[in-house]
Amino acid sequence: MASGKRATIYFEPEIHRALRLTAAASDRSISDMVNDAVKRALAEDAEDLEAFEKRKREPNLDFERAADSFRTQVQLDDETYAAVRRKAYAEHRSISAVVRDALSETLGSKGKKRLTLASFPFIGSGSSRQGKLSPVSERHDEALAEALYDEHHD
Repeated sequence: MASGKRATIYFEPEIHRALRLTAAASDRSISDMVNDAVKRALAEDAEDLEAFEKRKREPNLDFERAADSFRTQVQLDDETYAAVRRKAYAEHRSISAVVRDALSETLGSKGKKRLTLASFPFIGSGSSRQGKLSPVSERHDEALAEALYDEHHD
């Protein structure tokens, strides 16, 4: 790296260790790696600001309408997951539908039409490479851990 300004940065121990290992494995300095990461982050920020500028005249979305389409992931303990899966199988419904209904019941937001598998004729129309951690939708934490491990140990 060409001469530059000096700054002191405090890293969490795990991050510092990962940086040292990656620097040694890639024959790069930690300074070069941090500079590259900061440049990428600033470039992403610049892209975001440019996108915001382009879209600033678009109408705002109503929060309630936007919230209807939110998607999230939840972690369930093994016992709860098994119970939800059994119920979904018995009712010929998706696990998501069972969880949505349980949340609606618990939170008192009933009144919406109950969806069944038949409501979604497109399900199963596509395919994806699942790899050895199939189904990734259920084993996403393992897939992420494996990818991060591979990235730091290649």
